Amino acid sequence: MNKEDIKKQIARLPDWMANKYFFSFFAFIVYVGFFDSYTFIDLYKWNRDKNRLEEERDYYQKLIIELEEDDQDLSSDISKVEKFAREKYYMKRPDEEIYLIVRKD
Repeated sequence: MNKEDIKKQIARLPDWMANKYFFSFFAFIVYVGFFDSYTFIDLYKWNRDKNRLEEERDYYQKLIIELEEDDQDLSSDISKVEKFAREKYYMKRPDEEIYLIVRKD
């Protein structure tokens, strides 16, 4: 292609696209978006990972609160220790039998 063909191609573009500042800005966006070390794809992955980690943090914070409440309950009353052991770990006395009823939903 010679210079005249290029000028004809540019003349067919709308005025705002034929502007040299538009080309510079477009080239910058393409470079930053796809070739830089912080591409759009990497930013999307990092944001997704951040959201997942924040959800995990919230889950574990709630779990810590529940466990601290259980710890306070168990350290305050011995009858709650027995109830906790029976419910959570299915412990029993030697002369007892336990029947578990499993419901199919």
